[in-house]
Formats: sequence, C-alpha cells, structure tokens
Amino acid sequence: MPNHRDVAVTQPFGESLPSTGAAGVSMSQATPHDEEGSDGRSETVRRIVRDCIQRRAAGEDLPDERIIDRHPDLMPELGRELRALALIEQARRDVAVETRELKPQGAGPGPEAPFGLAAETFPGYQILRELHRGGQGVVYQALQESTHRIVAIKVMLEGPFASQMSKLRFEREIKLVAGFKHPNIVVVHDSGITRGGYYFAMDYIEGCCLDTYVGLRSLPTRDIVELFARTCDAVAYAHRRGVIHRDLKPSNVLVGEDGTPYIVDFGLAKLPEEDALLAEQPLTGPGNLLGTLPYMSPEQTYGKSEGIDARTDIYSLGVILYQLLTGSLPYPTDGDITHAVQSIRESDPPRPSAVAASARARGINSEIDAIVLKALEKEPDRRYQSVSEFRQDLLAWLDARPISARSASSLYLLRKIVVRHSFESLLVGTVIAALIGFGSIALHALFQAREATSKQASAESALIQHNATWESAGVAAYATNARNSLGWFLAEWYAGRSHRAREIQVATAQAAPDYGAVMGFLLDEAVTLETLRSRLGAGSEALLEFACGERALKQGREQEAYEHFEKCISLGCGGWFTASAKARVEQFRSAGTGQHRPAGRQERESP
Repeated sequence: MPNHRDVAVTQPFGESLPSTGAAGVSMSQATPHDEEGSDGRSETVRRIVRDCIQRRAAGEDLPDERIIDRHPDLMPELGRELRALALIEQARRDVAVETRELKPQGAGPGPEAPFGLAAETFPGYQILRELHRGGQGVVYQALQESTHRIVAIKVMLEGPFASQMSKLRFEREIKLVAGFKHPNIVVVHDSGITRGGYYFAMDYIEGCCLDTYVGLRSLPTRDIVELFARTCDAVAYAHRRGVIHRDLKPSNVLVGEDGTPYIVDFGLAKLPEEDALLAEQPLTGPGNLLGTLPYMSPEQTYGKSEGIDARTDIYSLGVILYQLLTGSLPYPTDGDITHAVQSIRESDPPRPSAVAASARARGINSEIDAIVLKALEKEPDRRYQSVSEFRQDLLAWLDARPISARSASSLYLLRKIVVRHSFESLLVGTVIAALIGFGSIALHALFQAREATSKQASAESALIQHNATWESAGVAAYATNARNSLGWFLAEWYAGRSHRAREIQVATAQAAPDYGAVMGFLLDEAVTLETLRSRLGAGSEALLEFACGERALKQGREQEAYEHFEKCISLGCGGWFTASAKARVEQFRSAGTGQHRPAGRQERESP
C-alpha cells in the first residue's frame, strides 16, 4: 500500500534529504570515484550508513552516537544522513503499524503479548482479543472479572523494556484521561503495572472509526455536521483544561452503535506545563514529527513544540471535516514526504462543494465552504481561535443562523431571517407586494394631479433630478435596502408580530441607523419624541414626522396622524416615506379628514 512516508522526509530548515527505494535500505545511489575530495567524502559517508543499516537489520544495537564518535571527521554530513535514516526507519515502522490497523478485528492469531508480557497476565482481567496496535501501545478487548464488564485495556508497547521517556508518556496519558469527565471522551476505570508493564482499562466502545461510520451509513451533510459538532465539544473540553490532543484523525474518534462519538488516544497530547524530564527531552523537536502527516497543521510539520496550541487541533479538525464531507483529503499527502509537507504548508485546498460527490454536494453550500476553509487557514491567526468558536459556526449553520466565517452584512442577516422563517417570509412578501402595488397606484394618481400646474411639475422635476444625482453617487442600492426593510417592518408591526418586527429592526440598525431608530420608536412606546430626535441625523425632520404619524395612526389618533403626514410632505425632502405620507393624506382626504380610518389600516386590521 503506498504511503506518504515511504519515500522522503524534510527537515524543518528546508533541507531535502535523500530518498529510499522500494526496499528502503539505500540512502542514495553510489557512483564510482576516489576517496579523496568531496566525492570521496560523500561516498565514505554513504558506505558507513549502508554498513549501519545492515548491522541493525542483523539485530545489533548500534546507536548513532557510537557511529559519530568513531567518525568525527565526517561531521556534519554523517549526522544529516543518520537523522534521515532515523526518520525513514520511523516512517517504515508507522507504515507497518497502519497496515496492521487495516486488518479486520479478530483476523489472524490470538492476542500477541507486547515484549514478553503474556496477554493473560493482567490481574482481574480476561483478555479476549487484540483491537488495535499503535506506535505507543496495544489495545485489547477484555472482560473485567469483578464486574463482568467488557472493557478495553491499553498496554505500553515496549512492556518492561520501555524507556523512561515512554513510561512518562504512558503515565501522563493515564492521568490525563482519568481526569476527564465528558460524555464524548472515554472513561478510565483502572490502571496498574504487571511484570513491569504499564496498562490502563477504559470503556470499550462497540462501534467503528468516524470516517468508517460516515461512509457505511452514507450520512447526509446535516447529519455529518451534527456528529462532528459533538466531537468538537469534546475537543473544546480538553482545551479548556490546557490539553492539546495533537493527533486528531478519524481513527482516533470512535463512534458507538448509538451514534455517540468518543475521542481516544491522548498519547501525544501536549500540556501547558510538562514534567521536568519531558522539559529536558521534549516530546517534539526538530526532525521528530509527532502525529499523522495528512492531519498535521503547517506549524506541526516543522517538528517543533513552539507554536503548537489549540489552533493546531482546529486545523486537524478542519481536515477531518473536509474528508467526511468530500470523501478525500484537502490535498495529496501520499508518496514523497517532501511534497506532502510542501502541500500542507503551501497548497490552498479547493472548496468542499467543488469536489464533493454530486449526491452529497447538494447539501454543501458556500457557508459550509467558508467554515471549513477558515479552519484550514495556513496562518493560525486567520483560523478559528477556539474549537468552541468553530463549533458555534457549525451549530449556526444547522439552525440557519448567520455564521462568523462570513461578513455579517445587512442583506446577509435579512436573508438568514427569511430562510429561518420561510412561511412567514412568504406572507411578508405578499404584504409587501400589496403595499408596493397600492403605493404605485397612489403615486401615479398623485403625479397626474401634480402635472396640473407648472409649479408642481417643476418641483417634481427637481425631485427626480435630486434622486438621479443621489443614485449616481452609488447609494441607490443602500436606500432601496433600507426602505424595503422599513416596509417589511411596518407590515409585521401592523400585523401585531412584534418579535418579527424586532428581528428586522436589529438587522437594519447597523446598515441604516436612522431607519433602525424609527423602528425602535414605533416598537417601544416608552421611547419619547425627544429621544428619537436625538438619534436621527441632521436633516431627518421629514422622517421624524412620518414616524410620529405612523405611531399616532396605530394608536387611533387619526387627526394627529393626518397633521404629521402633512408636515412630512411640506418639508419636501422626497424619499419613499414622503411618498407614503402623501398616500396616507390622500386616503384621509378621500374619506374626510379625521372622520374615517384610512383604507390601508382597515385592511390590516381585518382578520
């Protein structure tokens, strides 16, 4: 099976190291030359490394330090070759581990004990089968004899022969997981040491890995996002306790048969304060890439502990969500490790909606694209700054609410209101259409009457010229949006749906403060005329009179409303609300001032 770790590795400083062939035993191709000069020095280094590979393959314990002590004159070239060899050997071990992970559960012989520890020597437990074998430990399914409960036991891979560093890592994982109390993180029940080998017992999850669960059930986009949001909640819980997982991937998220996700394997987690020994020998360092390459963040590929924080896990979560939605990784990471690392650091992933299969793409819109791509930003400062913020955007998308990954423009907020309340929006649209139709008829009659005198015609011409100049200045779209918002607001307000009117007022206040202030004045009778006057900008007297007329009309004070509407018209500033005031006055005049209610109000109050 091809793997991105089979071919080459890249040092943090950008040096490209020699690659292995299919057999993985040659550091580079040898060429005939003399032992003198730079070519001879390079050949000597290669011969020493080949000899090292053969002796280690034969079982000899040959550390790098011994080789360097014997050939100090070949430094630093020999040191670079030995570091490359160490990374290649680690990559080959990782490939072997992943190959074992792909074997079906229960396949092959029974449980294999790690380094001489018999699988049946764990006190109080009966080992049933091996579940998983990773870089640090082996996980068994077992029966706890005292409770007859099925559990999972994780055993340190090297057993009694483990290094002090491995023991510290394993002990730290036990303390970490045992201290977690979250429904989406596995619970630790017991831990101990048997024949020098560390182990701990935790809940056994009857299920499968996250990507397998999604694939087998062909989950739609909404179900994927809901499941992933629950996973994010567990990661956010760990972050609040200062723990960075650092190896998030689908295989480290198990999903139970009831659909509950569980975060597992905190063996590579980073704490805000490490133990003294870990501080002296850090878990990460130049050339030591801890984690799984396809899910690493750009800063993780440099192999340094500095710069690794909660945003590193956010990037890994972004890769996981991208893979769950599209069925593929954001960029290729198999083959040459140099190219894989370069892709992670530099390649911009395509939008999920552009690569997803057609059946699933129907549920992936521009908002999902924005959420995923923000989590996958190369610069940590441009990503979500917390997993909780990431999760809130996912929940907002599920609820058809605005997301933070997009600019919250007035039109965008109004559109989200319409989407959330589609039925009510249809009714509002019908009312608005009726109002526009009525207003058009009233305006047409008014224009015909105004054409009777040249003075009125000149005034109308000046008004049209004023509007044309305004539109040429590029604010026509803004004015249309604002007055449409006011029209929607009035429709909801007269219909008695104050909560809908309040939503429109909140969405409008940012883009059109004057209209937002008028809406607040109409919604809240406690807002006085003086307060409204202070909130309106200069030259808004006509709008002020229009707002007072609407409030008086709604409260049944028709004569007062008539006077406000006439004053609004007399100010002669033009605009949609002035035309509406004229239509109101025409209705009063046709019915007799103060004697009958306007037809528009009577219609709104009809059931």
